[in-house]
Amino acid sequence: MASLRALQLPLTPEPNFLQLRYRSDLRTLAARWQRPVSPAEFRQGYTAMLAAAEEAECWCWLVDLRSRTAPGPAEISWLVSEFLPRLPAQLGSSVYLGMLLPPHFPTPVDLPYSIAAPSADGVGLVVRDFSDEGELMQWLSHCQRNRIYS
Repeated sequence: MASLRALQLPLTPEPNFLQLRYRSDLRTLAARWQRPVSPAEFRQGYTAMLAAAEEAECWCWLVDLRSRTAPGPAEISWLVSEFLPRLPAQLGSSVYLGMLLPPHFPTPVDLPYSIAAPSADGVGLVVRDFSDEGELMQWLSHCQRNRIYS
């Protein structure tokens, strides 16, 4: 586990279409799609993100979608109904997921600001989209400092 805490150490196994890095200085998992992906690769990529987050014990994610195409309706449905709702329970923490989108890219998921209401212990999920990486990182830093839900 100690090796994962190194600054920007790649997490393995890493699919060839997705770069995964844990930033110990920012306590953030950075997941950067490298190209457009098939529906199977879409699921594989998000599953790899979760495995990396579990390995690094990380609850703040930057998901960079600038190098890929928009997911189709089936992928969005899977993401919203199956994958995202299970993150807080699986990671044992509130999860803050910032999506970095190119200007021409539609919001990949039509989500409210908070999509999984906090449970009795205050654990939930917050997803926000950004067009500027600096703003996204400021938001994640604020979430980390204040361990906020909203």
